[in-house]
Amino acid sequence: MTASTVKFIITAEVAEQRVELGQFEIQISEKLDESIYQGMQGMGKVLYGAILQGIDDGLRETAPEGWQNIGREQRTVMTCVGSITYKRRIYKDKQGKRRKPVDKLLELEAQNVIYTT
Repeated sequence: MTASTVKFIITAEVAEQRVELGQFEIQISEKLDESIYQGMQGMGKVLYGAILQGIDDGLRETAPEGWQNIGREQRTVMTCVGSITYKRRIYKDKQGKRRKPVDKLLELEAQNVIYTT
């Protein structure tokens, strides 16, 4: 770090876990506003993903009896801070239908999906 730069390390606690949102070294220049904006947008993406993961972890405890956890699948959705990729648990109910509690809870509709594997 020099006199013309400022370094930030920002962390958050999500679902009782410490998440490092990012380390940024910002140049003090005429593009300061743009540098701060880009850094904040990057941190927003990391925070959004960590929150989705925390929600998925919490919903694991509330899955109905008889639902079988068949693993996790990755999903990418477009949000106000950009595209966010996360992994969520997939269940099969008693009738064999696939259930995705995080997607249902947050009403993440198919048109917001960029890529699903």
